[in-house]
Formats: sequence, C-alpha cells, structure tokens
Amino acid sequence: MIAQLLQMVQFSVQSPKQGAEMVLAAKPSREILWMILALVVALSVILSQFMAYLMPAPAEQEVLVPFRYSPVMFALIMWGLLVLMVCCTHYIGAMFGGTGAFDDSLTVVIWLQTILLVIQVVQLVLALFSPTISGIIGLVFGLLSIWIFVNFVAVVHGFKSLTYVFVGLVLSLFGVVFGLSLLFVFMSILFGINLPNA
Repeated sequence: MIAQLLQMVQFSVQSPKQGAEMVLAAKPSREILWMILALVVALSVILSQFMAYLMPAPAEQEVLVPFRYSPVMFALIMWGLLVLMVCCTHYIGAMFGGTGAFDDSLTVVIWLQTILLVIQVVQLVLALFSPTISGIIGLVFGLLSIWIFVNFVAVVHGFKSLTYVFVGLVLSLFGVVFGLSLLFVFMSILFGINLPNA
C-alpha cells in the first residue's frame, strides 16, 4: 500500500497531468473525500510539530509563526485554507470557462497535499542528519508544487494552455490575498483588534 502510494507520488511529480488523470479516475464519494482531507490535515500537523522540535525557529521569528506550537489552531487554519483552495480552484476555474466538477477540484487539492505530506516525511528524515538539506528540499518542492498544481488545474477544467492557467492562478492568488486582507481589516475594526505595525 505504502509502496503504491510512493509510486503514485513519484509518477505525479514526473508527469503531473497523467497523475491528475489517474487520481480523478478513482471517483470516490464526496463524503470520503472530506474524510481524506481531514486525515491529510491531521497528518500534516503532526509532522509539522515534529519538524518544529527538530528545526525550531529563531527567537526573533517566533512572532511570525504564532500557531506553530498550537496544533489545534494550526489544523483549523490549514483545513480552512485548503477548503478555500478547493473553492477557488473550482469557482474561479469555472469563471474562466473551466468545466471541472467540484469533487474534481477537491480531489486534486487533496492529492497535492498528499504529495506535500510525503515530502514532509522526507524532510523530517533528512532533518535528523542535515537541517540545511532538509530546508533546501522543502524550498525546491514548494516551488515544484506550483507547477504540479498548474497541471492539475488544467486537467480538472480542460484548459489547454499551462501559461494561461499559471497567469490565472497568479491573478487569483492576488485577488484572494487582497480580499482576505480587507476581511481581516474589517474584522479588526469590528472587534477592536490592534493590527501590528509593519
């Protein structure tokens, strides 16, 4: 089972489009997909906690990662961000003429996070010997995950141009970040939260 999973991850990294098609062909029910998403989030949080102990952030950076040592809060935030990612993948893709179903967007987001979960395991093992190499691996695959996700979105929505998808992804990201920033400012005013000085 684990060997098959690793082979699928390797295949998806080498051939993202074929990997997405393979995963989408499974067609699990939406209930099962939500359960898998919760499981992937839980495993990612557990691994992140191990990484936090092996590679603690410098004292001056602790304020930048306030939820790093709060597993429950981190899990809720991660779950919320992944759900937002699923919704953006589906609805923004549809706005640009995409034809993918919501379950397809949910599937590829889960699969992308599963791939990143396997990379987390590799990082965790490498951190025991060389935290520097572990960090480099994380950076490389972090960038590679963007390319993989672009291919996944193209498969889900039937887009032919990867450049078109990448530009749309960047514009959508800026739009979402801007929207979330406005929401945070509104909530800070509404609830009297003091924003940190830049």
